[in-house]
Amino acid sequence: MSERVSVVLPKTVRWSALLLALALLAAPAARAQNGLPSDSLWRWHFVGGVEISPDGTKVAYVDFNVAEDKDTYHSSIWIAELPSGKLRKMTAGDARDFSPRWSPDGTRLAFLSTRGGGAPQIYVLPMDGGEARPVTKLRTGAGNFEWSPDGKWFAFTSFVGPPPQEEKKEPGKERAPKERVITRLLYRFDGAGYLPEGFSHIFAVSSDPSAALGAGGGEAKQLTSGDFNDGAPVWSPDGKQIAFSAVRKPDAEYQFSDSEIYVITIEGGSSGQLSASEPKALTDRRGPDGSPVWSPDGKRIAYVGYDEKQLSYAITKLYVMNADGSGKRELTGGLVWDLSVGDGVIGDSAAPYGGMGDDLAWAPDGKRILFISAARGNANVYAVSPEGGDVSAVTRGDHDLAGFSLARGGQAAAIRSTPTEPFDIFAFSLADPQLKRLTNVNAELLKSVTLSPAEGFWYGSWDNQNTQAWVMKPVGFTQGKKYPMILYIHGGPHTMYGNTFFHEFQTLAARGYVVLFVNPRGSTGYGQDFGNVIQYNYPGDDHRDLMAAVDELLKRGYVDDKRLGIAGGSGGGLLTAWAVGHTTRFAAACAQRGVYDWTSFVLTSDVSLLFVRNWFRRPPWEDPGEYARRSPVSYADKIVTPLLLINSEEDYRAPVSQAEELYTALKILKRPVEMVRFPQESHGLSRNGRPSHRIARLDRIREWMDKYLKAAQ
Repeated sequence: MSERVSVVLPKTVRWSALLLALALLAAPAARAQNGLPSDSLWRWHFVGGVEISPDGTKVAYVDFNVAEDKDTYHSSIWIAELPSGKLRKMTAGDARDFSPRWSPDGTRLAFLSTRGGGAPQIYVLPMDGGEARPVTKLRTGAGNFEWSPDGKWFAFTSFVGPPPQEEKKEPGKERAPKERVITRLLYRFDGAGYLPEGFSHIFAVSSDPSAALGAGGGEAKQLTSGDFNDGAPVWSPDGKQIAFSAVRKPDAEYQFSDSEIYVITIEGGSSGQLSASEPKALTDRRGPDGSPVWSPDGKRIAYVGYDEKQLSYAITKLYVMNADGSGKRELTGGLVWDLSVGDGVIGDSAAPYGGMGDDLAWAPDGKRILFISAARGNANVYAVSPEGGDVSAVTRGDHDLAGFSLARGGQAAAIRSTPTEPFDIFAFSLADPQLKRLTNVNAELLKSVTLSPAEGFWYGSWDNQNTQAWVMKPVGFTQGKKYPMILYIHGGPHTMYGNTFFHEFQTLAARGYVVLFVNPRGSTGYGQDFGNVIQYNYPGDDHRDLMAAVDELLKRGYVDDKRLGIAGGSGGGLLTAWAVGHTTRFAAACAQRGVYDWTSFVLTSDVSLLFVRNWFRRPPWEDPGEYARRSPVSYADKIVTPLLLINSEEDYRAPVSQAEELYTALKILKRPVEMVRFPQESHGLSRNGRPSHRIARLDRIREWMDKYLKAAQ
């Protein structure tokens, strides 16, 4: 309890003091230092699916909001008018409406929706009024859809498998679920669960709801078949062909990184009886080829890929070829552009589903190909001529552009974020690439919140390698005071921190923590050599880079070296567990969804074959010692730092058994350890998990760090 103090002021200053006091009381927001709380996610809005109209006058996008009563996300389609920026809500309800696509003439807007219950279907909304109506009604739903150039058809993908078998129920008898028979290498996938028998194929359906589903109307027509999974379809400008990417080869699941570009020829579109030729491969090299995009005149196809050399990190390059597959030309890579096409910045505020936008497009005049790439903490739109030459920047800035869309006249829209600005919709054009804000979906929530900026810096690592890092100081930072610090490590490991919004980091800064995040060796955005150096030595030099970053920050004088924390997820979880097995400098650690035993990981993960082939020289039964040497669980007896393990029970990327192994080892050793498991969540818990679980996860991390770092004050 505080004492009441009475102060008597001289008469000459009483009024001025009173006025000053009243002024301070009237303007508390100007002095407030309220950081971002974890439960702000209940009121958060995410944006995604940006799509500009063909005439460049409207931008459709998806607004995702959190439905607290159902602990899930709802989404609706919005339109921003250009140039006024006026916003209109086009769909509403408790469904998920996402992936808007304009008809070629701009009079209709199609999108995917779960409003009918079950799997997403394609709906069409007329812009001159009227309700959205479905054009598909498939048990397995529709996805990856695109309008035909004449606006009469949709091409889309859908899953084809045996019909579900109904179990006969006998009155008065209960039966356990049937056994699951597994025969494939890839039998489950993170975020999708156990995979049903069947494959994804390309279909077409009329864009007229009456013709598609009405009495006497046509139904969806399957255009491809076979024991292969076919990718997103892309119509040629004349509507006579559809391009897509797939691995249509024997033992396709063993050749996951050897996809090709295929085309099918479409016939009968005008008669309403569509048919398609057998797929024809346009590429044939060993390595992935994907994301085909037709040139405006239909004479060439741009695509991305690389030559498979079994590197852990190979930069994705941009290519162009003639429409018949001849004349292939590499446009990026090597001395021209040693960065990966399509790479971005890792964060936790992107749309939880449905995608963000395009990352590859032709300029309307066909003289440039535009693509997104990430370099040194930023993601921007770049361009290169289809004839080759230098890569030039279209947009510039210390920010993260996560997707864009381009209109026929060169107008464009993009989704942009910075460390203090969550993703929003912006407009620009090829003639004027200056970004102009169209939305501010979290303005109301953030108006009374103080956010911490991310201060970027470079440091010479243990071997003087120039390495990039960022630091967020605590909200209300006071010079001369020492603070606890958390080193946060990204996963991947081939990804990149940078200038994007990180809700989790802001919540930690709000609680009084210095947050340090680093792009050690293995990160993307610094060239193939920098990313690939850890291939057969992970963890290794990346760990040393991280420890050097901590040393660098300690030199600044505001971090308490007795109150150091460390945390990370996925590959960052692995490095967290590795660090506390090799140093005692940290007072608290939180390893999430990590790899702790390489042998069991490569034999249980949904990406097993990738790691066996590209991360180790031999499989574990031929070289068990190497797998053990690189496994954090092998150093469990060296771990004395209090360790919190967080995992999702339906994580098939880094299965929960990884955490169970390390937890049990530490409990046998009677070391301070705790395990938290989230049911019905996948590897992407921190980005697209149920809102309540995302908040609980943030709170668990904060409470653990508070217990061991703040108690040491």
